[in-house]
Amino acid sequence: MRSREPTTPRDRSVPARAAAPPVVVDKFGGSVLRRPEDIAAAVDVVVRQREAGLRPVVVVSAFEGVTDTILSAARVLLPDGGDWLRQPGQAAESPLARETDRALATGEALSAALFAVGVQARGIPSRSFSGAEAGIRTAAAHLGAEVRRVLARPLRTALNDGIVPVVAGFQGIGTHGELTTLGRGGTDLSAVVLAVALRAARCELFKDVGGVLEADPELVPSARFLPDVDALQLELLAEMGAEVVHPVAVRRARRGRLHLVVRALDDDAPRTT
Repeated sequence: MRSREPTTPRDRSVPARAAAPPVVVDKFGGSVLRRPEDIAAAVDVVVRQREAGLRPVVVVSAFEGVTDTILSAARVLLPDGGDWLRQPGQAAESPLARETDRALATGEALSAALFAVGVQARGIPSRSFSGAEAGIRTAAAHLGAEVRRVLARPLRTALNDGIVPVVAGFQGIGTHGELTTLGRGGTDLSAVVLAVALRAARCELFKDVGGVLEADPELVPSARFLPDVDALQLELLAEMGAEVVHPVAVRRARRGRLHLVVRALDDDAPRTT
């Protein structure tokens, strides 16, 4: 018999997949988004990040003053002047809380849709997401619900398809299947929990004042910017009343080892990292 030539096993190894570009989560607050025209400057930031090889995820607040306008309207419509809105425990149990939550969430939904339009106008695929569509799951409570978990698959899918997701901040969906809001400063929290879930390289919080100051500038006009603040120090500042970053958001960022940057739209303005 003729012997066969020795054969070598076929190489079944799969070529290593190139690492995906890093994700950055950008939160634009109401103090930055004063008018629809301000979205253009914020969109410029996103375009520059894309050009730098990043994959941005945008989280937006309502335009400045919109949430207060909605609350004012609710107080006019309610017989008691909406006193219960100032009492979180009582408000959460009121049958009016569901409708108030749905009204409040419209401000962020408007900002998200207009921001996505602005990004698309620059030739970049974009899509707006509600908090529920972005996977933010909360407790079954209204007007200040606690974020329980984040199911980030919809955003990951969008990123993998080259889409810039624009998420309406300040909202999620409760375990009872209803829309919920996260309370004052909740868009910071939305941005942080999404950034942690997506394992983002950093989360940039865009504020009108830029970085973190050592004191309230209205009380201490000479207050200096702090270019570097560790996570624990920032959490203490937030707990002591500094209004630059939501305290719960800072705590979630520290727990998730998330790199936070507090900055203005202007690249040359002071920032805190």
